[in-house]
Amino acid sequence: MRAITVTLSLSHRVKYILCSLHVGLAALVQLYIDAINTPNVIPNVQSAWDTFVEVKCLDAKQAALVTYDALLTPQLTDELPCSNVKIRMLHSNAFDMCQEQFMAEMTGFSTNTVERTASELKVSDS
Repeated sequence: MRAITVTLSLSHRVKYILCSLHVGLAALVQLYIDAINTPNVIPNVQSAWDTFVEVKCLDAKQAALVTYDALLTPQLTDELPCSNVKIRMLHSNAFDMCQEQFMAEMTGFSTNTVERTASELKVSDS
C-alpha cells in the first residue's frame, strides 16, 4: 500500500509542475505579445520569462505573508503580554510554515529571483 501512496504523491507533484509550466508558458507568450504590440520595444523572451518569474515570486511571497499573519495574530491575541521566548517560538513556527508555502508555490523555478525573494521573505518577517 505504501508504494501506491508514493506513486500517487509523485504523480500529483508531476501534475502540479506541468500545470505550473503551462501557466508559465501562457504568461510568457502574453508578455512577449505585449512587447510586440508596444511601439519601440524589441521582444525579448528572456526578459519576458524574468518578468513572469518575478511576478510569480512576489505573488507567492505575498500569499506567504498573509499566511504568516493569519497564523501568528490569533496565537498572540490572547497571549500578550508574554515572554520573548514564547513570541520567538510562535514566530519561528509561523515563519517555517509560510516559508514552506512559498517554496511549494515556487516548485520548478530554479532561479536567482526565487532565492532573492525567499531571502526578502525572511527579512519581511524579522
